Amino acid sequence: MHTRCPACGAGASLDALVGHEAAREALVKAFGLSGALGRALLQYLALFRPAKRELSMSRIATLLGEILPDIERGRVTRHSREWPAPASVWIEAINITIQAPNLRRPLDGHGYLYGVIVNRAESLEAAAETKREQERAYPYSSTRQASAAPRMLGALAGQAAGDGRPYDPIVGPPERKKSPPPPEVVAAFQKFKTPKGE
Repeated sequence: MHTRCPACGAGASLDALVGHEAAREALVKAFGLSGALGRALLQYLALFRPAKRELSMSRIATLLGEILPDIERGRVTRHSREWPAPASVWIEAINITIQAPNLRRPLDGHGYLYGVIVNRAESLEAAAETKREQERAYPYSSTRQASAAPRMLGALAGQAAGDGRPYDPIVGPPERKKSPPPPEVVAAFQKFKTPKGE
């Protein structure tokens, strides 16, 4: 019985498929990946199929053997450097590769895919570096100013009240020190306290 993969176009008899140990193990690993990544990977394999021939089992085994270790460890090495490549990055990069309009097919290696992964990692790294530089250059960024605004307004409110004490809306107003009342107030109060007839 002859079978053909609808995703990658590989064709073989069931005996050959079961008998080709390397291809069988590679396909089991590929199918063991998360659903979206496994499907994307099978579609990616179709980019290697020659125009008028089927993809052989040994070629599938080779292609998957080259890429699966990097997928499993979640990192790729390119230009003597390691880059993070979680499953979501692989799915995105595979989809970009599949949809690339000027890509010459059949592919002969994974260079384009790895280039997409590295470019994405570099742009994320550059964005993070830009953010760090901005925070260093402008330590009172909008988020920091927003959190400092209530404290600044509280201090101004304290100054407006005339006592000059800072007001912290998180902690609350500072405790007032009680000062003795003026002598005339004490005298007036004493008048009301003294019983009539004395």
